[in-house]
Amino acid sequence: MSEQQPAPDADGAAHVVAPSACHGATPVGEPSDLTEPVRRFVCSVRTMTFASLASFVLVLWVFTRTARAQVWDERGRMSTGASARAWVHIVDPLTYITIGSVATLLAGFVVIALARQRAGLALAAILVVGGANVTTQLFKAYWPTSPHLWDNSLPSGHSTVAMSLSLAAILVAPSGARRWLVPFAAFGATFVGAGTIVGHWHRPADVWAAFLVCLLWSAGAIGLVLKLQLRRHTRDAKYALRPASGVVGSMTAGLIFVGLGVRPLDADLKLAEAIVALGVTGLLAAFVVAWVSAAADDNLG
Repeated sequence: MSEQQPAPDADGAAHVVAPSACHGATPVGEPSDLTEPVRRFVCSVRTMTFASLASFVLVLWVFTRTARAQVWDERGRMSTGASARAWVHIVDPLTYITIGSVATLLAGFVVIALARQRAGLALAAILVVGGANVTTQLFKAYWPTSPHLWDNSLPSGHSTVAMSLSLAAILVAPSGARRWLVPFAAFGATFVGAGTIVGHWHRPADVWAAFLVCLLWSAGAIGLVLKLQLRRHTRDAKYALRPASGVVGSMTAGLIFVGLGVRPLDADLKLAEAIVALGVTGLLAAFVVAWVSAAADDNLG
């Protein structure tokens, strides 16, 4: 049996690195809160890549190639109404999402990663924000709908910006801070994504597709940095709690919407459609943020 070799810590101190949790082992001195099959699933970049790509293709096909789904999607867009107060505090702030503001935030994330001496994480942030937003714009411009009930608006550009910036912040953050950022990142992505639905800018599937594009680029970025970096950190950071904290962030955005006067149109007739449209948006945002956070901890440190 081979001995584990001491590995230098960030401050130069030596410590023992256990075999990767992605390969069936738990870090030395840290308890496991997941069974090994679930842990391997969480850690796997391949699983994340396949799941995000397959889900995106499914959403793309169903909501741009079938008439029934297109009709439901449009009804979901028009399922809610907003008071003047809600419009001012939810929809109007979305106009501040510009190329300049996105570039400024991304530059800040790059600075944080470089200050931590983690150039790979800076590269990951650039890939997620740049790649996801370029992909979204290409699909919006060139993907046709059939049976051509209306022009394609999938994926949502604003939702892509919000989710990609949220995930970039997760990636460049220190490992110990990532799980605490999950509810805030889920809140921001949900607020913007659901806000485009409430403002009748986008259909629900547009937002869901945007989140899946960001998940796909995050998987690619984590995989690339994992191959480039010289050392690998493995941590057990209570993965099971992250989806729950993400849901808390998404629910907080929903409660703010209700408090500001967002209501289903036509009362009970639109209630179910509004719940599905906004509820799935919040749950998907929480899931994406939690998954990227956990995968980044296990693969990137």
